[in-house]
Amino acid sequence: MNIKNKLRKNLLSVGSWLTIPSTDIAEIMSSANFDWIVVDMEHGIKSSETAAELIRIISLNNTPALLRPTTINYNQIKIA
Repeated sequence: MNIKNKLRKNLLSVGSWLTIPSTDIAEIMSSANFDWIVVDMEHGIKSSETAAELIRIISLNNTPALLRPTTINYNQIKIA
């Protein structure tokens, strides 16, 4: 069941935050059966290119990737 359906049905959703800009960590986390992973650009990941690569790797394992931008910045948000 995807995140949207779990939220609609008020079911538990378990995820994690990724603040370390490491593709290896992203791959490990995305294979850990989380319902979602947030790529946190506000507190750890500073470049849009790195965030895009982490999101790509997370998505390869069919884990939804969410993005927390540093500010309300259209360019950061559209990479997600």
